Amino acid sequence: MNFHRNFIPKFMINSSAAGLLRTFTKTEIKKFDRFVNSAYFNRKSAISRLWTEIKHFAPEFDSPRLTGENIYSKIYPGKKFNYGTMKNIIHELMVLAKKFIELEHYNSKKIRGNFNLLEVILERRLHGLFEKTFKETRQSIEKNTYDPDYYKNKFYLNSLKQNHLIQQDKYYDTAASSELGNLNITMGYFVDVFHNNYNQLLIQTELNAGMDNGFMKKVLAFYNSVPVKFDFRVRIFYHAIMLIYEGSSVHFYQMNKLVKENSSRLSHGEKYNFLVALSGYCYIKFEEGSNEFLKNEFEIYKYMIENGIYNFENKQNIDGPFYRNAALSALKNNEIQWALNFINEFRYKLNIKVREHYYLHALIEYNIGVKNFEQALKYLSKIKHSMIIDKIQIKKWELIVNYEMSGFNELAYIIDSAKHFIYNDSKLNHSKKEKLNTFVQLIGKMADLKLNKVKGIFPDEKIYSLKKEINSLNDGSKFWLIEKILEMEKEK
Repeated sequence: MNFHRNFIPKFMINSSAAGLLRTFTKTEIKKFDRFVNSAYFNRKSAISRLWTEIKHFAPEFDSPRLTGENIYSKIYPGKKFNYGTMKNIIHELMVLAKKFIELEHYNSKKIRGNFNLLEVILERRLHGLFEKTFKETRQSIEKNTYDPDYYKNKFYLNSLKQNHLIQQDKYYDTAASSELGNLNITMGYFVDVFHNNYNQLLIQTELNAGMDNGFMKKVLAFYNSVPVKFDFRVRIFYHAIMLIYEGSSVHFYQMNKLVKENSSRLSHGEKYNFLVALSGYCYIKFEEGSNEFLKNEFEIYKYMIENGIYNFENKQNIDGPFYRNAALSALKNNEIQWALNFINEFRYKLNIKVREHYYLHALIEYNIGVKNFEQALKYLSKIKHSMIIDKIQIKKWELIVNYEMSGFNELAYIIDSAKHFIYNDSKLNHSKKEKLNTFVQLIGKMADLKLNKVKGIFPDEKIYSLKKEINSLNDGSKFWLIEKILEMEKEK
């Protein structure tokens, strides 16, 4: 018995039932109260009494009074505590709680409920009621075009329609619903495949992810061969994939146009994902040495911020890379004040776990942009940890800041450290490594030229050769390098 007395208080507070009940909202607590006391769902008075005693401890369910023996004495006054009985009624209350959240979730999915009803109506051969319910379900589906299961819902609805016609021996009338079924199952397939593979394709631009793109090559060939007229959503997904897979600007302009034209028909999450894909393309093109999309990138970020589309789930938090890249986009467009306002205003919308990390990233970019290199160096020293995909940028910041401050001793050490990083990290994309290696070599040459300038030596041929080499780069770093080589020429 002593074992039980020590164990039961923890059992009551930390049990799965208590953990589940802690997730209930005030409204759900009230509804669950009616649920537990409904004879249809619960015919055991002990469970009702258990709930009556513990519901007052909502929403925390962690009071010192919430012990097995204390609650048992309220349910069974005058009876000796029985651990097994207490455990069983708690278990049965948990069964009811799980059934309650199952039904709550089910009731929130009106279309699924309609499908179940249509299935039962078909089994009972109530053809008039089927027609009415079919029409209502179709209207509900079309009101929720942004539902992830939109195409699956339309396909299944038409399958039920076919069964309805077959029941009435109207086999020859099923052609139209079969055709609609083909259309929707095909579109649903492509949305699912594109959605499933997008992130992996994107990761491959940063890391050696080791994915074979043979599958996607066949999917895209299939997309271009099927006799289906795709709607705007499928085409947006297609262009999003092609931005990464092929990289043609045609897909950027087509996708941008489709997103703008159909903004009101897209869910918040879809708009966020599609606009991030578009801004990501602009970012990648800059990293490849093209400034054609600089203005487009900033306009996209500005639109997203002004319209509250800066996260996926329409909540307060903002994604770390989004925060940093939005600030950087403004700086690249010389929108200095906008960038500073954004950095400060949205700092506390970052998840607390990554807040300091990305806040420092944005501040480093800002201080480099306004040529406050000493401050940028201080912020660089505060970065404690970074993900693999951020390490290249941090290496570049270290090189740029020390070059700008003429810290040639430190620069030599950083160049050596960057070379070791390039050689030792096996996870980074080969192309990224090559670009960083080229940047390291070029900044080394720039530093040598700058040292020669201090000595009064101006090797014109070397400056001309380096300038030519920089201009041929397919890397966003070339814009800063060009600026530095032009400064060197002016100082002659």
